[in-house]
Amino acid sequence: MFHVAVIVNENEVAHSAFADTVRTLQEPLGLGEQKAKTYRFYQFDKFNIHRLFLTEDENNLHNFDSVVLATNATNNTEVLEAFRNNKSEIEKYLGQGKGLLICSQKKLSVDFEHDSSIEGTGILPERYDYSLFNRPEKSSSQGKITISAAQDRICRYPNLVDDKLIDYRCQNNNFMPHRYRAHVVPQHPSQFEVILADKKSPPLQDALRSTLDSSRGILLRSGNLRERLVVTSMALDWAGHKELLENLLVYITEGTDQLGVVRKAGSEADLALDAYLVRARVAKVPVRVYPNLQSAELAKQKHDTLIVSPAYSSEEVDGIWAELCRNKENGTDLYHMLSEPITGGFQLHRKSVQSRRDDMCSSAAAWLGRTFYPGLWGKSIWSFNYVVSMMAAQDFELEAFAPVIVDFIEEHTPSEATPKVSYDNVINASAQMLEVLHLLLESGALSKNNESKLKAEKMKQGTVSWLTEKLDDKSITLRDRTYVLLALFRMDLSKEVEGLDKTKLHEIAAETYRSYKSNTFSRCETVELAQVLELSLKLKLLGVAADSDVESSVAKILALLAKRQSDEGYWRNISETAEVTLTLLVLSDKYQDFAGRDVQTELILRGVQCIIGAYDSALGNWQNDTNATAKAAHVLGAFDRQIGVSASDFFAGIQTRSAFRAFVGTNVRDLAHDGLLLSELLNKEAQLSKVKKSAGLSAARLRRYRLFTFGATFVTLLSLSTLALVLGILIVSHPTVAEQMVGDWQGYLVSSFVGILLSIVVMGSVSVARGRILNPPDK
Repeated sequence: MFHVAVIVNENEVAHSAFADTVRTLQEPLGLGEQKAKTYRFYQFDKFNIHRLFLTEDENNLHNFDSVVLATNATNNTEVLEAFRNNKSEIEKYLGQGKGLLICSQKKLSVDFEHDSSIEGTGILPERYDYSLFNRPEKSSSQGKITISAAQDRICRYPNLVDDKLIDYRCQNNNFMPHRYRAHVVPQHPSQFEVILADKKSPPLQDALRSTLDSSRGILLRSGNLRERLVVTSMALDWAGHKELLENLLVYITEGTDQLGVVRKAGSEADLALDAYLVRARVAKVPVRVYPNLQSAELAKQKHDTLIVSPAYSSEEVDGIWAELCRNKENGTDLYHMLSEPITGGFQLHRKSVQSRRDDMCSSAAAWLGRTFYPGLWGKSIWSFNYVVSMMAAQDFELEAFAPVIVDFIEEHTPSEATPKVSYDNVINASAQMLEVLHLLLESGALSKNNESKLKAEKMKQGTVSWLTEKLDDKSITLRDRTYVLLALFRMDLSKEVEGLDKTKLHEIAAETYRSYKSNTFSRCETVELAQVLELSLKLKLLGVAADSDVESSVAKILALLAKRQSDEGYWRNISETAEVTLTLLVLSDKYQDFAGRDVQTELILRGVQCIIGAYDSALGNWQNDTNATAKAAHVLGAFDRQIGVSASDFFAGIQTRSAFRAFVGTNVRDLAHDGLLLSELLNKEAQLSKVKKSAGLSAARLRRYRLFTFGATFVTLLSLSTLALVLGILIVSHPTVAEQMVGDWQGYLVSSFVGILLSIVVMGSVSVARGRILNPPDK
């Protein structure tokens, strides 16, 4: 059961039925009857809002899975101040992977002036704060709200939401014809993805623009999918956007993926799923159950992962899979549970059209897209190369960025009337420029912009001419020569390139290789070593260098790289680690005789694991750095393609191997494809079991300590009482003996002291041996 706190404006709820947000949220739509079984709503207003932020209160914020701040709830000063005074708690709450939806807050919006500063509403942590600027039009019903990210989970599950549905709800509701009163401008645009925007109304003023798209942002979500924050200037609850509101509820409460479980009611084989579903719900792993659903209907459900009951035959599962594959955009992983006679457990047999793109990689690409404008990735040709090569390799959208990059590059080319082109007359930067232009042209990113395409082709040819001319210059450094050679070799030289003498190019490359080899590579920087490795293998492929000679060099370079890699997998920093690891992955994929070496494999695995560990899930990137993020994301994508498993799933699979086997008795190959949600389920179930076991052991240990302590105390008191009784009888029966004892009291005192000291030593030894009986440890 998920618990949702709904904060409302109590006066509006008391006087207007459309303002009853809880009732709107409770209405079952795509979730059907499962909604009432899955969700419980708790209403807060100005009278009890303080309880959300009382540590010991049962209604403390952290006891809820998500929070909805209903339309105009902050009109109440008590609600507004509660949020503004507890931003650190809200940040901690979001950091725990929980969600918050903020609907329209009219009194927090302001009019835009030319010199307006984006100060924020003050109700969120600084990195997520935003401003609401009143629209210049008189009516809130004007404009047209369109979906900017149609494939986003918010628009697809559990209800399909499109532009027509949004427009219909805006025009037909119990509130009034209403779209929005203000538009959202985040203080840090890179932290958000725009989901809904008004593309029809006049664009944003330049002072408010944060992306290449100048449309007004109406509904935004945090770019980091773990910290699920949604802010909007729409009165979603009052205007009856029920489908979109239910999608948002599922998103902020359950996350971006729900396991779909297909059952066959009434079958004995289906009963095995009960135990797994109970565990999943206890661990609050989001699950949707579909009993006896037809294949055609099942194909309409938008799940990334479907688990099919063992009650279904393989033929039936093939039918389900065929129906899913009718949709060309199908990205579902289907798992069929089949009994395993040997272990008595189950195996998960997976069907998938392709390996899922790594979640970290996708988040990083989205962050890079958000940070492009207005800073243009630091306006660095190196950054352009790192980002463009990553996006091109993984088929991310480049069309929006490509013309801007071409125009920027043109500004850095000399204006003299010459066919030769360079980037500010700098050799290594010009080599980077050549690679960027080549990638933009080969990827098709400029295919719809003929002017930019012609410009890029001309600059590319001019750069080749300038660089090949520079290769003849004996004064350029060995490192610069290597940059030029690699840039030229990475182009498709099977096509004739005007002005390029391949024979001469090969001679210069061979001479460069010999110069490095004469120094035994030891003077090379780490990234330079990776570049020389690439150059060596290329020369071997071209037949310019002898196989045995290159093999010897490769072994030496790999040994040096292994020596320089730390135990944690780093080469100096995360950016350098990613660049070296990427080179090793690319070369392994390109040169078959290079792949499969133990040293190289170990270097790659340690590098990838290091990169995964350095990922900042709160920011959705690596150290908030463009270059490091682009390289690291490129590594994960390359790793994914080579082994067919996303990198984060691969390493998570290794870590949960024993737990997974105990859970379903699967094999290691199946484990590699189980996905993040299954890993999360296993981890949470393992944590629950560990806590339960720990609690049981602690209780049993405490009972033993109490019993032993009570026994020791009882025996001690009984012994002292008996001794006192014996002494009393002796004194009464033999008074002369008592007088003698009193007369010799000094001797008895000394002997008693010695006896007490010996008793303390003995008791101390026993106490230590019994594990500090009187002070039992916590665990």
